[in-house]
Amino acid sequence: SDLLIPLHQFEKNWSPLYIHERLHFIRNFAPLQVVRCELDGACVHVHGCLPRRGATATDTNPLAVCEDDDKDNGKGTLEAEAEGDWTVGSLRGGTPFAEWRFPYFVGLAHSTTGFHGRHLYRMHMVVIRVDPTFEVVFVSDALRLPTAAPGAP
Repeated sequence: SDLLIPLHQFEKNWSPLYIHERLHFIRNFAPLQVVRCELDGACVHVHGCLPRRGATATDTNPLAVCEDDDKDNGKGTLEAEAEGDWTVGSLRGGTPFAEWRFPYFVGLAHSTTGFHGRHLYRMHMVVIRVDPTFEVVFVSDALRLPTAAPGAP
């Protein structure tokens, strides 16, 4: 049931996790896509929808094709930011996920908020379940981290 995946020209923001002595990566959080990679560099898609480029869903391929995630109500992100509209991006990569209490893993992922062409990065705690299937079960609000050391002027 494992499927070889076509990679885009640029792939970044993957979040690693180690499950049963095998290396996995969360490739995308929404929709959740999980890839398992071997040390020889071969990667297979093990959960979630397939990338749209050249992918088709068939009876022999149980994974759905990703829906169009570029919908923006008719206004592109850069256009919206230039007009002074706030745009909030989806979760992207972050820290490696650590096993918390199997089957739960915890890690940090970032989101971006854009305004007038500037981007603010915000961190979120994310909990995923890996068994019986992969699922994001918790995403925190943006973490509020101190901007100065305690006691600093």
